[in-house]
Amino acid sequence: MQLTNEELRTKRKAAKKADFLQNAEKSKKYYGRRYLGTTNNGKDIWITMRFDRIDLQISLEVNGDLDDLFEEGAALAPVRVTQRLGNKKPNLQDFMQVHRKNAGGQVTPRTIEYIKKLINDNFIGLSYFNTTRQKLVHVTIIFDNISYRSR
Repeated sequence: MQLTNEELRTKRKAAKKADFLQNAEKSKKYYGRRYLGTTNNGKDIWITMRFDRIDLQISLEVNGDLDDLFEEGAALAPVRVTQRLGNKKPNLQDFMQVHRKNAGGQVTPRTIEYIKKLINDNFIGLSYFNTTRQKLVHVTIIFDNISYRSR
């Protein structure tokens, strides 16, 4: 009996999902980054998230000063650009041009303020949240649909 295209697509999708779940269960660490924008000097600003499942530590790092993104001439990311750590950074102009219609996730001044609040007020490191799950939810809001790299 031959499967229809729809049945084949469903079967491939289920197999892919099973592989992702199996990889997630074995993974110990999740690392990823998101492009936030470019400063008026032309420097690309990225935020990096690291989550260790063993000791439940979450960290956020920014490769520059977030306030530089508020200066005149700076540009916030018009679409979501995320990637796993360890991969070469994409050509941002090409990526944004290709994904402009369906990527969503525009970085706004409110996004930057939220990130600053998480980092500066030590929400991640202190007991502000009751559980690690709450911490992880607040941090992953920034990344939304990020590709994780497991190690």
